[in-house]
Amino acid sequence: MNYPTGEKRQHYNKEYLAALDLKLAVIDREYKEVIQEKCLEIIEKFSDIKNRC
Repeated sequence: MNYPTGEKRQHYNKEYLAALDLKLAVIDREYKEVIQEKCLEIIEKFSDIKNRC
């Protein structure tokens, strides 16, 4: 599914955007912490690479 962002949102129906925002909020609550943890793991795992470049 494509979520309009920024200026593109002005071309969409407000009720449609509200429904999309609600769906995104549910996804955000469910996965945000896990995604952030995994990102930090990746950053830590490959942190030595920046010293070799």
